[in-house]
Amino acid sequence: MKPFHTIAAPHDDIARKRLTMDVFAADLWDTYQGRGPEEYTDPDTFFRKTHMTANMSEILGGVQRRLAGEGGDGFQHIETPFGGGKTHALIAMYHKAREWGAKCVVIVGTAMGPEDTVWGKIEEQLDGRVDALSGKLAPGRENLRHVLERHEPVLILIDELLPYVSVAAGVQLNDTNLATQTITFIQQLSEATSTLDRVCVVASFPASILEMADKKTAEELLAKIRKVSGRKERKIAPVNPNDIPSIIRSRLFVTDGNEIQKNSGETVSAFVEYCESEFILPPNTTVMQYKNEFKNTYPFLPEVIDVLYHNWGSFSSFQRTRGLLRLLSHVVYSLRNSDRPYITLSDFDLKDDDIRRELLGHIGDEFDSIMSKDITDENSGARRADNDTGASNKGLRLGTKSAVAIFMHSFSSGGTNGATVSEIKRATCSPGTPSSIVGEIVANLKNKMSYIKDEDGKYVITSEPNINRLKIDKMDSIKDMEILENEHEILSESLGSRKITTVLWPATPSDIDDLPRMKLAIMKDNDTKMLNVMLENKGQVPRIYRNSVFFLTPSDAERSQFIESLKGKIALEKILAEQTSIKSKQKEDIVKNLKSEKASLVHLIRKYYRNLYIPGRVGLEKYDMGIPVVGDSRGITSQVFERLKSEQQVHESIGPLVIQDDCLAGQDFAKTVSMYESMLKVRGSRRPVDREVVKEAIRQGVLNKKFGLGTLTNGSVVCQYFGSSPPVEFSETEVIIRSSECEKMMQKQPNLDNSIDKKSRENVDLGQTTEIKNTDKRKSIELEFDLPDGRMNDLWELLQGINTKFQSIHFKIKAGDGHVTSDYMEEISETLNQIGAKYSLK
Repeated sequence: MKPFHTIAAPHDDIARKRLTMDVFAADLWDTYQGRGPEEYTDPDTFFRKTHMTANMSEILGGVQRRLAGEGGDGFQHIETPFGGGKTHALIAMYHKAREWGAKCVVIVGTAMGPEDTVWGKIEEQLDGRVDALSGKLAPGRENLRHVLERHEPVLILIDELLPYVSVAAGVQLNDTNLATQTITFIQQLSEATSTLDRVCVVASFPASILEMADKKTAEELLAKIRKVSGRKERKIAPVNPNDIPSIIRSRLFVTDGNEIQKNSGETVSAFVEYCESEFILPPNTTVMQYKNEFKNTYPFLPEVIDVLYHNWGSFSSFQRTRGLLRLLSHVVYSLRNSDRPYITLSDFDLKDDDIRRELLGHIGDEFDSIMSKDITDENSGARRADNDTGASNKGLRLGTKSAVAIFMHSFSSGGTNGATVSEIKRATCSPGTPSSIVGEIVANLKNKMSYIKDEDGKYVITSEPNINRLKIDKMDSIKDMEILENEHEILSESLGSRKITTVLWPATPSDIDDLPRMKLAIMKDNDTKMLNVMLENKGQVPRIYRNSVFFLTPSDAERSQFIESLKGKIALEKILAEQTSIKSKQKEDIVKNLKSEKASLVHLIRKYYRNLYIPGRVGLEKYDMGIPVVGDSRGITSQVFERLKSEQQVHESIGPLVIQDDCLAGQDFAKTVSMYESMLKVRGSRRPVDREVVKEAIRQGVLNKKFGLGTLTNGSVVCQYFGSSPPVEFSETEVIIRSSECEKMMQKQPNLDNSIDKKSRENVDLGQTTEIKNTDKRKSIELEFDLPDGRMNDLWELLQGINTKFQSIHFKIKAGDGHVTSDYMEEISETLNQIGAKYSLK
C-alpha cells in the first residue's frame, strides 16, 4: 500500500509547517478590515479552499434572493455548535455581497467595547458618521428604517454578539443598561427589515452559552433572537457531520477529492477486507458500508473523524470544524514522511508538542504527566508493553499504539467514553498482523499502565489512578524485611509433601542434621562457598553423612521478576487492609488481582528456586530444575525428588548385584548394619532413598543366591539363609556372605535345608563357623543417660542396634542449656509425623 501523502498530498503550508493556527481561526472583523491570512481576505483563495456544503449553498442562495427583492426572510440567524462553521459562512456572505451589488455592514461583538453601540456601528459603516442613530439608548424602528432604506440593498452580518452583551450589561443607563437596550434594538432591527424588501440581517449564535460568563443575560438574548426572528424552532447550520470529511480534505490536502477517492481504492479495499477476515468490522456495519465510509474519510479512518467531531467536539473549548482542522494539520505534518498508508487514532504522536498542547487545552494539564507516565516516556507502561510483544512484533510498537488509541477514545464532555477491543484493533493493526496480538497486549497494558481502566468492556484512561497505580505506590514503601518474611511464607507453603527431610533457609551448618537420611536444604542465597561449608561440617565437627545432603538455591536471573510479583502481592494485601473508601467494584478488582498474583507466585517461586546442587565425587554438581510446567501442582520437594530420581542420584530400588559389588568386593562377608549408612557417607556413592531399599536388595540377593545371609560372632560366620527370602534385621552380628562361602558350608553339611530358619540352625557346627548359643534373653530394657556434647553419632549406632532387637521402642528426650526457634520445633513435629510416631512435644 502506498503512503497516504502520495495519494492525498498535503497543502504546501502544512507540508512545510508554515501554517500558523490563525489560518483556521476565522475572524469576520479582521476580514472586513482587510487583515489576516490570505485564506480569508482574498475571495479567490477563500472559495478555492472552501468546501461548499449543501447547507452553505442554501444559505447563500436565500440571502441573495432577499437582497434582490425576491422574497425570503429579512432576519436570519445561524445557530451551530461551537466551531460549527458559522463565522466561515458569514465571511462567505461578506465576499459574495460585492458580487451581489449589496452594501455590507459587519458587526462583531468581540471587536466592540462599552463605548460602542450596535446601531452606531451600522450608521457609521453606511453613512461614514453617527448622527441619526447616536446615543446609548436604542434609536427606535423608524429612525433605523430611514438609515437602511437609503442604502438598499444592505446586508448586515452580526457575529459574536454575546460577548459584547456581557460587557454592555455593566453600562448603567438610569433604570436600564446597555445590554437591555441592545436586546431591544435587535427587536427593532428585526421589525425594520421586515418592511424593507432588500435588507437582510444574518446573525450567528452558538447553540449553547457554555462559554459565556454571563449565562443568564446570554440565554435571555438567545431566547429573544429566536422570538423576534420568528424562527424559534428553525436552525440553519452551514455544516453537518456528513460534510466534515470533505471540508477536511479540501482544507488540508491539495489533491482533488475525486482524485483521492480514485487512487485510494486499493488501500481502502485491502484494509476493509482485513477487518472482515479478522472479525473487527464496526458492529451493525456491512463491508460495503464501511468501505464507503472509508472512501469518504481517506486518508483518515472513519473513526478518526467520528471521535474528534463527536467526542472531542462535545467540549465547549473544542471548535468542531476549526479545532478539528487545527489538530489534524499537526497530525498530517508529523506523518508527512512516514510510510503510513492511512491515518488512525493510534498515529497521533502524543510526544509532539503541538498535538499534545492541542489536546491538553481541552482536557486539562493534569493529563500531561499521565500521558508521560503511561504512554510516551521510555519507561512508560505502554513502552514496556512494546518490549513484551516479542522480537518479531517489537518494532510495531503495538503497546504504544494501543495506548494512544485508548487515550483518543477516552474523552468527551458526556456519554460513554473508552474504546472496545475491536476499536483498538482497527486503530492499531494493519493487513499482515494478526489482530489477536492486540487482545493480549491490551490485557498486558492493564498491568503496566497506571491510569487505564476497564469499564463495561471499554478501556478508558482517566485522571484517577487504577489498581496498578495504587499498587505501584504501595510497592515503593515495602521494606526488605517484609519481602523476606513473605518469601519464606510462600516458599514454606510451596514445599508440598516432603518426600525428603527439608530444611528451609538454614543459617548455619548446625541447622542441617547429620542423620542417615536424605536431606534437602533450601537456601536463601546462591552462595556456593556456604554450600560447601555446610556439606563438610555439622556445627563444630565434620559432617559424616555428606552424601545425603542436597541444596536448592534461587536463580539470580529470576530474582527481579519474582520480587516484583511478590511486592505486588504484598501491596494489594496492604491496600485491602488500609483503604476504607474503596468502591465495591474496585475492591472486587483488587481481590481478583490479588488472587491472580498469588497464583503467579506459585509458579514464579518454583521458577526462582531452580539451582539444584548434588554432592559429587569431586565438589558439588549443579543441575538446573528448569521452568516448571504451568498447572503442575506438585510441591517443590516432590519436584526435586523426581529430578533426583530422573538423574539417578537417588534410587527407590537397587539390584542385588550392587550390594554384591559394593559390599563384598575383596572380602567374604560384610555387616548389614552399616551398608545403608556407608552409602550416605561417601560423596558420589549410590543413594538408596531409605534403608528399606537396601533391605529389599539383600532379600532378593539371598533369594537368588547372589550371596547368603547369616551371623558373625567372634570373627566366625554362619550362613543361615541362601536361596530363600530371609528377614533382614540390620543387627550388629548380621552379615551378608559371599555365595561361594555359603556353598562350601552347605557341602560340609549336606542335610542343611536352604529354608531352615535361624532358630533351627542354632548349635549347628559347620566346621569353620563358631557355634552360636542361646543366652539369657530379656524381653525389655530401660535406659536413661546424659549424652556428652558431640557424641550423637555414637548414640545413633547404639539406637540402631536396639531397634533390631525390639519391636516397641519409647523415647523420652529432655534437652536444655540451649535454644531453638519455633520453626525448628515445627521441623521436629514434621519429622515425627513423617515417620508415623506418636508423640508429645513441649
